[in-house]
Amino acid sequence: MLLSTDVLGALIAGHGDPRPLGRAVGTEIAERASLRSHAAPPVDPSFRSLSISEVADLLGGELALVGLGNLRVERWGDALLFVLDPCSLDRRADAFLEGIIEGAVTQAGTSPRARPLATVHARVVDRDDGTIRVLIGNEQAARRATEMYRVGATFTDIVAALQEREG
Repeated sequence: MLLSTDVLGALIAGHGDPRPLGRAVGTEIAERASLRSHAAPPVDPSFRSLSISEVADLLGGELALVGLGNLRVERWGDALLFVLDPCSLDRRADAFLEGIIEGAVTQAGTSPRARPLATVHARVVDRDDGTIRVLIGNEQAARRATEMYRVGATFTDIVAALQEREG
């Protein structure tokens, strides 16, 4: 079934908590990207042997296939941001998109031979003209980023403040 982004945005906006749905979509996206990336032996179902840029390219390909936009990674000191540019969904879908990134990153970091990742949190920290930046971090960083974003802080101010707290 194909839906326009306006219809999908309206459906997501009407959903009580779209983050779990987003996580399920993100997990599926990472699983498909893993199959695509490791088609030739030796097959390692995780992304742990890849660079963050390679992982972003693989996940980005799958996101583009489902019509969510192009993905790139930005590093700001210790901060990791996933950027969808262009992002086809509007603000109504921010929690859904955060869930997708959380699910994809968690699945990409999971290996049958390794410890599971700590809970990954993703928060929108910037949105303009079809571009969305999503910060990846722990629960405390995500909470602080959300607070700052709500009061109008720029993503550069958010990233700087989070790194000051850690340092």
